[in-house]
Amino acid sequence: MAGRYGSPARRAGLPDLGWATLVRAPIRMEPGDIFVALSDGVVDAERTGGERFGTARVIELVTRHCRSSAAELTAALRDAVADFTGAARAEDDRTGLVVKPR
Repeated sequence: MAGRYGSPARRAGLPDLGWATLVRAPIRMEPGDIFVALSDGVVDAERTGGERFGTARVIELVTRHCRSSAAELTAALRDAVADFTGAARAEDDRTGLVVKPR
Protein backbone atom coordinates (compact mmCIF):
# COMPACT_ATOMS: atom_id res chain seq x y z
CA MET A 1 0.00 0.00 0.00
CA ALA A 2 1.27 3.43 -0.79
CA GLY A 3 0.63 6.54 1.19
CA ARG A 4 1.38 10.23 0.87
CA TYR A 5 5.01 11.02 1.60
CA GLY A 6 5.38 13.14 4.70
CA SER A 7 1.96 12.40 6.21
CA PRO A 8 1.85 11.44 9.91
CA ALA A 9 0.97 7.87 8.98
CA ARG A 10 3.88 7.58 6.54
CA ARG A 11 6.33 9.04 9.07
CA ALA A 12 5.18 6.32 11.48
CA GLY A 13 5.83 3.67 8.82
CA LEU A 14 2.12 3.08 8.13
CA PRO A 15 0.22 3.52 4.88
CA ASP A 16 -1.87 6.69 4.58
CA LEU A 17 -4.97 5.72 2.65
CA GLY A 18 -6.43 9.21 2.67
CA TRP A 19 -9.77 8.02 4.05
CA ALA A 20 -8.49 5.95 6.95
CA THR A 21 -5.63 5.98 9.38
CA LEU A 22 -3.98 2.73 10.28
CA VAL A 23 -2.45 2.38 13.71
CA ARG A 24 -0.32 -0.28 15.27
CA ALA A 25 -1.98 -1.65 18.37
CA PRO A 26 -1.50 -4.99 20.09
CA ILE A 27 -4.55 -7.15 20.55
CA ARG A 28 -4.80 -10.09 22.89
CA MET A 29 -6.52 -13.11 21.46
CA GLU A 30 -7.40 -16.26 23.32
CA PRO A 31 -8.50 -19.69 22.12
CA GLY A 32 -12.02 -19.37 20.76
CA ASP A 33 -11.51 -15.81 19.45
CA ILE A 34 -11.74 -15.11 15.73
CA PHE A 35 -10.28 -12.14 13.86
CA VAL A 36 -11.68 -11.67 10.35
CA ALA A 37 -10.55 -8.86 8.04
CA LEU A 38 -12.09 -8.60 4.57
CA SER A 39 -11.70 -6.20 1.71
CA ASP A 40 -14.82 -4.41 0.55
CA GLY A 41 -14.70 -6.61 -2.55
CA VAL A 42 -15.96 -9.52 -0.45
CA VAL A 43 -18.89 -7.70 1.13
CA ASP A 44 -19.70 -5.82 -2.08
CA ALA A 45 -19.42 -8.90 -4.33
CA GLU A 46 -22.48 -8.93 -6.58
CA ARG A 47 -24.38 -11.64 -8.34
CA THR A 48 -26.02 -11.08 -11.68
CA GLY A 49 -28.87 -8.69 -10.99
CA GLY A 50 -26.89 -6.54 -8.55
CA GLU A 51 -27.62 -8.21 -5.18
CA ARG A 52 -24.62 -7.79 -2.86
CA PHE A 53 -23.12 -10.57 -0.71
CA GLY A 54 -23.33 -8.20 2.26
CA THR A 55 -22.23 -8.07 5.87
CA ALA A 56 -25.14 -10.16 7.15
CA ARG A 57 -24.01 -13.15 5.05
CA VAL A 58 -20.43 -12.75 6.32
CA ILE A 59 -21.60 -12.68 9.95
CA GLU A 60 -23.89 -15.68 9.43
CA LEU A 61 -21.12 -17.67 7.77
CA VAL A 62 -18.51 -16.83 10.44
CA THR A 63 -21.04 -17.73 13.16
CA ARG A 64 -21.88 -21.03 11.45
CA HIS A 65 -18.19 -21.92 11.04
CA CYS A 66 -16.85 -20.51 14.32
CA ARG A 67 -15.58 -23.92 15.44
CA SER A 68 -13.77 -24.55 12.14
CA SER A 69 -10.07 -23.90 11.70
CA ALA A 70 -8.91 -20.61 10.19
CA ALA A 71 -8.14 -22.41 6.92
CA GLU A 72 -11.59 -24.02 6.84
CA LEU A 73 -13.32 -20.71 7.61
CA THR A 74 -11.29 -18.98 4.89
CA ALA A 75 -12.29 -21.69 2.40
CA ALA A 76 -15.96 -21.45 3.45
CA LEU A 77 -15.92 -17.67 2.88
CA ARG A 78 -14.19 -18.04 -0.49
CA ASP A 79 -16.60 -20.76 -1.60
CA ALA A 80 -19.69 -18.90 -0.37
CA VAL A 81 -18.76 -15.76 -2.30
CA ALA A 82 -17.97 -17.81 -5.43
CA ASP A 83 -21.28 -19.69 -5.16
CA PHE A 84 -23.17 -16.44 -4.57
CA THR A 85 -21.65 -14.55 -7.50
CA GLY A 86 -21.63 -17.46 -9.94
CA ALA A 87 -20.47 -16.33 -13.36
CA ALA A 88 -20.67 -12.60 -12.51
CA ARG A 89 -17.40 -10.80 -13.17
CA ALA A 90 -15.49 -9.61 -10.08
CA GLU A 91 -15.32 -5.80 -10.06
CA ASP A 92 -12.87 -5.60 -7.12
CA ASP A 93 -10.33 -7.71 -5.28
CA ARG A 94 -11.69 -10.25 -2.82
CA THR A 95 -9.17 -10.43 -0.03
CA GLY A 96 -9.58 -11.94 3.41
CA LEU A 97 -7.61 -12.78 6.51
CA VAL A 98 -8.80 -15.13 9.26
CA VAL A 99 -6.83 -15.57 12.49
CA LYS A 100 -7.73 -18.02 15.27
CA PRO A 101 -5.32 -18.57 18.13
CA ARG A 102 -4.73 -22.10 19.34
